[in-house]
Amino acid sequence: MIFGAHNWDCGDSVAEHALFKILPQLNDCEVVYAGEDPNDLDRIEEVLSADYIIRPGTPSWMSGEVSLHVWRECIRRKKDLYLLGIGCGIKETGDFSFRAKEVTELIESGVLKLAICRDRLTYFWLRKLGAPAGIVHLLPCPGFYLMGRPDGPVRFKRKVALDLVNPDYCSHTTRETFSGYFDKMKYLLEALESRGASVMLGFQRNKGNPAFKSFEVMFNQHFPDRALHWFRTQETFEYYYNSREIYIGARVHGALPCSGSGMPCFGLGVDARQFAWEQVPFIARADIRYVDEWYVDFILQWYDALHPLSISESLVDYKRITLQAWREKTSCLKF
Repeated sequence: MIFGAHNWDCGDSVAEHALFKILPQLNDCEVVYAGEDPNDLDRIEEVLSADYIIRPGTPSWMSGEVSLHVWRECIRRKKDLYLLGIGCGIKETGDFSFRAKEVTELIESGVLKLAICRDRLTYFWLRKLGAPAGIVHLLPCPGFYLMGRPDGPVRFKRKVALDLVNPDYCSHTTRETFSGYFDKMKYLLEALESRGASVMLGFQRNKGNPAFKSFEVMFNQHFPDRALHWFRTQETFEYYYNSREIYIGARVHGALPCSGSGMPCFGLGVDARQFAWEQVPFIARADIRYVDEWYVDFILQWYDALHPLSISESLVDYKRITLQAWREKTSCLKF
């Protein structure tokens, strides 16, 4: 049983779908999805009757009312709970006071049997709150394992996927932090193309997402003659990125699955979720949260110096090694 939502949105769903790649035996199980409605008591009761309660890696693992309700019921019913690939979300600012009381109660109840963390901050936070060392582990986010590259390692760097984000939606800091964001991305696009790169622009949300309306205004102003790619299904998502050779962007679940397929990636960190990239040491990255004039040329210098094949082969090997570690840590799940 997986506790989560099964709809594809290029966000949390990347980690949820990737779990079926990490644990292929899940494909033979009857899977119940909790959804996002805390008032859907019949659905939640069905979740709680499952053999395994699993929360896939997603920043919303401790923010939703459905999560809290299931936690409380797991404690009351002494039902084992498994958190696979959890990490920092949008609301964590460094002190981790958010949901500390609830997480402490969960740990002290003894029903938490396994917590695989996708970033060191979450790992040390759980340990500080009293989680035993034997049940808390640090491994790459499940999203790292979503895709494979059909044509083998990347050898060239001409085809670039440049992902754009809505500053207000993704930063959750201040508008000033992202002053000139689209001007800089336009400069980056033109500089890459002047180097002979073929650049395609992506937006990892569908057009029905509330973030798209404000994004669309800025996109049309800065890129009036450019096509924008977005992904209604997992198949279109994987096909698009597997057609590219290099990834540059701020989406955590852009850089992670792309790097897992062997693509050299440059991540632009906009909030605490960026710490998930640290568990894949071959992802280049820059934290652009606190500097109004972040340095675009740094990305271009990385691109100029890049030798894709060595990075691509290292990513593929790292994925293989850490996938084995994932399966060893989850061997307690007897599906």
